[in-house]
Formats: sequence, structure tokens, C-alpha cells
Amino acid sequence: MRYCYVPYFQRTVKKLDPHIKDKVSDAVNNIVDFYNEGGHSTKGLGIKHLRDNLWEARAGLQIRILYDLSGGQVTFLLAGSHDDVRNFLKR
Repeated sequence: MRYCYVPYFQRTVKKLDPHIKDKVSDAVNNIVDFYNEGGHSTKGLGIKHLRDNLWEARAGLQIRILYDLSGGQVTFLLAGSHDDVRNFLKR
């Protein structure tokens, strides 16, 4: 499995408060572990299939991580609120 981050993901993380950045970093590491271990334990990530290749995971109560899972690659797209995810999906 390969992992990459689009520039937009990095910009959305950069705008977050420092304590939330830590939660996002932990969640990204847990997502990587989840797929490296064959998808067994989500460790409270709340991984959810949204549509097509798009998936969402929790990085806390208010923050979600949106990523694309296709072709043996996880591409992190966005870190933000529920509304941020919804607006991203409308584009």
C-alpha cells in the first residue's frame, strides 16, 4: 500500500490549531497502520465509506479526514469539519 498527501490536504492541516494537528497526525498514522495490518482494528477511527473510492475517518469529535482509496494507494485529500467534507464533496 502506498500513501500520499495532496497539497490541499497539507494546507488544510496547516490551518488547524496545534492540538488538533496532533490528533490529525495520530489519526493518519492509525489509518496507515489499519491498512498495513490488513484492515483489522480501526482504533476508534470510525472509518466510513462515503462513495466510489472516497472514505472518511475521525480525528476527534469535530475533525474528519477524507481520503481516496484506489489502486493500492491511499491519497489524503482533506482534514476538516463535517461541513468542510460536505463542501469538498460538492465540488
